[in-house]
Amino acid sequence: MEIIEEKEILGKILLPLNSEWEVSGVETDESKEEIFVRLRYKVDYIENEEYYYLSIDEKAVRKGHEYISILSDEQTGIVIEVVAGRDMESAKKLCKYMNNNQIEKVKTVCTDM
Repeated sequence: MEIIEEKEILGKILLPLNSEWEVSGVETDESKEEIFVRLRYKVDYIENEEYYYLSIDEKAVRKGHEYISILSDEQTGIVIEVVAGRDMESAKKLCKYMNNNQIEKVKTVCTDM
């Protein structure tokens, strides 16, 4: 009998066969009966792209003041990364997903946080 990882099962359930996304992580919060699924873009596009104008924004994901922070390219609207929270630590986590070459080319970052 073949053992299938939790990530593979969720990927098959949530994503179409030709998806450019894959499940990269799964976390559960049993106290709230929630499952958090982290998706990763399969294509190297995001890792090799140059960004000049970025946006960091927060969005409420549930009632009760639970938020996510979103890093995106202002010119294309492409979401670069999403993390839990809306504080300085969340903003720092967002920036860790860009390499030094990308960070050096950024001209502006727009935020209302």
